[in-house]
Amino acid sequence: MEDIEKTVKHIPFTEKSIWRIWSKQFLARASGKGYKEILLRNEVVISTEDFKKLSESSAERREALRIKRANEKAYDDLLISFSDVVNFGFVDDATTMDLPNGDAGLAWSNLVNKHDPKTTSNKFQLKLEFNSSKLTDVKKDPEVWISGLEVIRQKLKNMKYIISDEDLIIHIINNLPRDYEAMTDQLEIELDSEFNEIGIADVKMRLRNKYNKLKRYSKIKSDKNEDNDGEETALYAGKGKFKGQCLHCGKWGHKSADCRDKTSNANKFGKSGDQKNVSKFDGECFYCKKK
Repeated sequence: MEDIEKTVKHIPFTEKSIWRIWSKQFLARASGKGYKEILLRNEVVISTEDFKKLSESSAERREALRIKRANEKAYDDLLISFSDVVNFGFVDDATTMDLPNGDAGLAWSNLVNKHDPKTTSNKFQLKLEFNSSKLTDVKKDPEVWISGLEVIRQKLKNMKYIISDEDLIIHIINNLPRDYEAMTDQLEIELDSEFNEIGIADVKMRLRNKYNKLKRYSKIKSDKNEDNDGEETALYAGKGKFKGQCLHCGKWGHKSADCRDKTSNANKFGKSGDQKNVSKFDGECFYCKKK
């Protein structure tokens, strides 16, 4: 047990949004340190009077002493996990007549009620948050957004309000950017099929593939290199040719302004197709922003 304790580091609580992650990690750490059941109140420190009645050599006394020491260790770890006044207060106030120096189970219960309450008003707020959640920015990873929906879904499940896989999938396909329209149309067709076997994992996989394709074909541009819609995007290397795609003919290697398929450009090119007397491009590179 001591070897396990040495390998498990202290987990500080930094902000409200990480409660779900932090609480699970803290319980995992508590399991390794031997006080998880104290936090969950599956093991309770007996009263001082009852403890005194136990024979000093009895197994019951040894077990009661172990639980008492585990409670002290759990309470100390909770105290040093919080640096903000509010959360520290929930732990600091968790004392009783029999445990004036701290009741770890009570402290944990206070924290759970604060960050994961199961009240009717909180259920209403979570339902509203779920129903209004949309992915509006095509640059954002849809799987991150879905993970947030699943967190809300789990909280509602703990309150006996169930959101089925199908309801979650329907919410997802109805709240994605238009760039995913073709994929969501196909999902709707499959959902209506009597042979429907679509699961959340399948939806995530399809979204992952679509998101990667959008990035690959520059539908998702970084803020630094973002181009205006409809503009030709190109890489300019030294004195080489234009490296983008023509918006007129669709071919690579020239801009639409210099496209030989345009009637207005016929006098620019000879029989060989070489451009005549065209002045050097003096604009700004769409990629590196240099002249």
